[in-house]
Amino acid sequence: MSNWYKISSDQKLDNELKSVIRNTPFMIKMLENNSIPLDRIDNNLTFEVRDLDGKKAQSDSKTIIFDRKVFEDDFMEKGLHFLIHELYHWITRQKERNFYFADPEEIEAFAFGIAYELSKGLSLEEVAKVYYPIIEDHFNDKHDAKKLFQAMVEIAEKKVKSFGD
Repeated sequence: MSNWYKISSDQKLDNELKSVIRNTPFMIKMLENNSIPLDRIDNNLTFEVRDLDGKKAQSDSKTIIFDRKVFEDDFMEKGLHFLIHELYHWITRQKERNFYFADPEEIEAFAFGIAYELSKGLSLEEVAKVYYPIIEDHFNDKHDAKKLFQAMVEIAEKKVKSFGD
């Protein structure tokens, strides 16, 4: 493969890197293992090259941005690890969009809310009446909803205990 990336427009970069993802078994497996369809890269991912002032790359839920310097050496031979790293960040954000509770921050926020209610002296049954229906709405399998609720209660109980010290 030529050094297309050294003189590439963002559109050519976008097309080429998407092709790399589609044709690299390792990257395909990353997507599959995280339940992200391969075609999601077509509509939900773009690539850019900018000056990132010391950073090599960064990403959000829509874009992976590489610093220009990443392409000074043989990117396809020595720089794909940057793509792998940022692709995983992008995949994580896609998972969070797919499933509300894939975001660890949501789990913590619910656990803190449950902990607060428990610290006020509410019974677990009273807390469950408030929180369980919210959690259950995000699940097809009620058994999974119960397991997550129980895990959040355990986290909450530890928080209440640690706050009481």
